[in-house]
Amino acid sequence: MTAFRTRFLTTCIVILIFVSNNYAQDIEHKQQDFPVLYSLKDTINLHLKRGDSLSALGENEEAKVKYTKAFQLARKRSDKKSLLKAGIRIVYESVELNQFDEAQETLSFIESYCQKIKDTICLVEVKKRYGGIYHEMGDYKKALNVFNQGFDMIKNVDDDALHHNLLLARGSLLFDIENFKEAKEDYKNALKYIDNNDTKKVINVYTSLIGIYGDLGKIDSTYYYFKESVKLCDKDPNMVNCLTVYNNMAYTYLENGEPQKGLDLIKNNIDLKNLDRFKKYGIYGAFMHTMGAIFYEMGAYSKAVNYFEIALEFSIKNNNIPSIILTNEDLSRTYEALGDYKQAIVFLKESKKIKSDFDNKEIKEKIAKLEAKKLLIENQKKLSNLREVNLKQGEEISKVKLFSYVLAFFLVLILSTLLYHEHKNKVRFHQINEELSLNRFKSLRSMMNPHFLFNSFSALQNYILKNQNLKAVEYMTELSGLIRKVLSSSDSIYTCFNKELDLLKSYVNIEKERFEESFDAIYQVDERIVNANPTIPSMVIQPYIENAIIHGFSHANKKGLLELSFQQEQKAIICKIKDNGIGREEAERLKKKGNDTLHLSIATRNTNERLRILNKIGSHNAGVRINDLFFESGTPKGTEVVITLPINQKRN
Repeated sequence: MTAFRTRFLTTCIVILIFVSNNYAQDIEHKQQDFPVLYSLKDTINLHLKRGDSLSALGENEEAKVKYTKAFQLARKRSDKKSLLKAGIRIVYESVELNQFDEAQETLSFIESYCQKIKDTICLVEVKKRYGGIYHEMGDYKKALNVFNQGFDMIKNVDDDALHHNLLLARGSLLFDIENFKEAKEDYKNALKYIDNNDTKKVINVYTSLIGIYGDLGKIDSTYYYFKESVKLCDKDPNMVNCLTVYNNMAYTYLENGEPQKGLDLIKNNIDLKNLDRFKKYGIYGAFMHTMGAIFYEMGAYSKAVNYFEIALEFSIKNNNIPSIILTNEDLSRTYEALGDYKQAIVFLKESKKIKSDFDNKEIKEKIAKLEAKKLLIENQKKLSNLREVNLKQGEEISKVKLFSYVLAFFLVLILSTLLYHEHKNKVRFHQINEELSLNRFKSLRSMMNPHFLFNSFSALQNYILKNQNLKAVEYMTELSGLIRKVLSSSDSIYTCFNKELDLLKSYVNIEKERFEESFDAIYQVDERIVNANPTIPSMVIQPYIENAIIHGFSHANKKGLLELSFQQEQKAIICKIKDNGIGREEAERLKKKGNDTLHLSIATRNTNERLRILNKIGSHNAGVRINDLFFESGTPKGTEVVITLPINQKRN
């Protein structure tokens, strides 16, 4: 009965739009024939109605033409209400068409008009629209400045709708630049300016809060807003935001290994036959992907392929690169399950190609923004010096060329003889060396992973946008220092203890800033080690510290405490990493909820592999031990990792 009623209402709406379009066209034609019978105001309204109808059908270019006609007529008539209505609609359609210059030109005229008539509400609306345009263009700093100007102007204005919309607009910007704390405040304040019975607006804010708490790893808060959204959607399941809610809930069931529950939730709440009405919304592609993933888990591979292909087509149309990569991978494994390995390889290759280009582009952009100018100056100096050195060396090379050939011949002869006698030992050495090189590269990639860099640069961007210049400089210095230390340490198996300790402190300081001082760190270092500054294996300790911070503290409801101690015992250094987090058992339970789980497990595995290789080449006391800590009541109170690092007797 519900499906029938929905289809009936949808049909009625389409008929009404069709009739209103024909009626508006008929009136326009009649007006051209009998201009005396229609006033200028009627003509403006006819153009606005016609534009609204075209916009609803997705005909943005044609809608913009109608709004422009209404705007021009409203300017002649000095009709404030119609002028603002038509102008704002022109801005919206221009942004939809990526015609940002035209959008700004229209806004500039409206702003001048609002200043002339001294209309504060109008000016705030202009600021909001400007902020939206800059946000869409990626000029986040300018967008934030404009939004803040709007808030300065709206302080004494009694207009709840405008307050609500401005808070939502700025909250969306703050969310995009990962300033989750202030974004959350804007969204919660936006709730104060709407009626709780306005289901559509409430769900819109709830959906935004779900995204924030999800990224922050606040599981309880995420589920709370999920449940509240579902309650509201029960009253009106046909809203766009309700499709988002049901899609996210269905995907949650899927991740928990209950695909049938997810499918039942969708079937009971969404009219799948009339889903095309959501095609112009971004959630449509995500929903198609969820349906494909559900059918894949249920073994209905042919259905899964159909939904994945729709999702891929939608993602390509909207140039959603992450979604294109994910959907290609899903199609590859689905075709593999169907036994069509040729198609599976096609989609897998496409995914890897796009992913490689996408990852390289992101990493290059983020690192280049940090030290591009400095590196450019240094490289120019080096090139200039190299040219001079090369000119001098070129003159001397001709004099020693013959000597070099003779020397090279004898060296090759000697090396060949040595290699022949030591062939078996050399083969083993090269195998171990290759393993160590690969392991060092993996350790470097795990520490400098894109997620860590992205969050770190987002924190830096946040300081810059908030004009906290001193804080930004300090943070940039700390981060660039860490990157240099990591790159330096990655070149060698061993490093000096004091260098490794400085690197760890830099990493902990950056993580403290990124997690807004949600944990403290205590260091206990044996003075004998500091004074002796022995050589130890490099890049072994950091992954376990990262594990403690991400798994130990991110889901804890109390302030974290990270304790690092270093003691010397005979020819080894004992490092203990102790945290007061949620413990390994609880972290394992929440494992699927975090985005960094795979990265952390790989980082830890790489470290264990390095310790294994070190034991191969003679450091038999290298190892790691993990202890679970409990209160007397039996409840977990944290984790302790004990790492034994052999002291290298020869400086590397």
